Amino acid sequence: MLKTRLLLAALILSPLLTVVYLDYTVTDWAPGLLLIPLAFLVSAMAAGEVHSLLHHQLGSRPAWPVVVGAFGVALASAMPLGWDLMGNEYPARCAVGPAGWPVIALSIAVMVLFGLEMRRFGKEGNPDENRTDKASSEEANPQERSSEGGKGEYLAALSGQTLAVVYAGLLPSFLILLRRYRDNDWGMLALVSLLVITKMGDTLAYTFGKTMGKHKLSPRLSPGKTIEGAVGSMIGAVASAIACGFWLQPALTGTRADGAELLWWAALGTAVGIFGMVGDLAESLLKRDAGKKDSSSWMPGLGGILDVIDSVLFAGPVAYIFWIAS
Repeated sequence: MLKTRLLLAALILSPLLTVVYLDYTVTDWAPGLLLIPLAFLVSAMAAGEVHSLLHHQLGSRPAWPVVVGAFGVALASAMPLGWDLMGNEYPARCAVGPAGWPVIALSIAVMVLFGLEMRRFGKEGNPDENRTDKASSEEANPQERSSEGGKGEYLAALSGQTLAVVYAGLLPSFLILLRRYRDNDWGMLALVSLLVITKMGDTLAYTFGKTMGKHKLSPRLSPGKTIEGAVGSMIGAVASAIACGFWLQPALTGTRADGAELLWWAALGTAVGIFGMVGDLAESLLKRDAGKKDSSSWMPGLGGILDVIDSVLFAGPVAYIFWIAS
């Protein structure tokens, strides 16, 4: 299993690192031009997996509303890229800031989901329509028929669909916002450092858990995770964050981190490490409730796309707050 995971990880990382390099060097005039389409793909795939995990709540509802909704939210977060493509800078005094576009798109997506459920309720939600005695149905009190309704089915479905769009659309949009932070150099630093910190945390969590793990961290949500693994995760996250300040920052931006900045990097690593673990457990909650071990099975040994990016999804907004506040 470990060999399969390493082989598949290498097959994924090789083209990904190539795209990262080209995005940084070739399309530096439009940061994210090559990477952002990958974020769109990841968002759409993640939405499909969330839809599958929420099958108890969503019933027979198709996946396309949440896939399109999540894709639309991620697409909106790339709106400032359009100014680059037209040879202009995004206006500093624009009434909608970069983070405002995905929020607007999310609001529209939620309204559309409401509309779809209302349309579905009009066709399927009235139990009286299934009665054989149509005459008695027509004479029934409309208020009573309305109160019978779907008995929570539509509320559960709408809640699940909204969760899917937020989880698979809004949270990944922060990766796009990080890539677009300030300029080409600092944006790449913000994005790559997030990925390095979370994945080093995941790696050391796995290593510490396998070699020293004895005390369960959350036996109900994720029986394989241990307190020792959590300690390893935090060590990996903080150490890799400081390493980003030492080596990655000067390599990408040409500026060296002083003592105060290294403390900032350590704080970033701590926050990202904590929320990365929470994100991992959050996905475990979805999988356990759905009765599944992995979010999907298309990547042997790694699971689905959610199993790969779960920690990044929760850490992304936290990292974005750190960067815009710095």
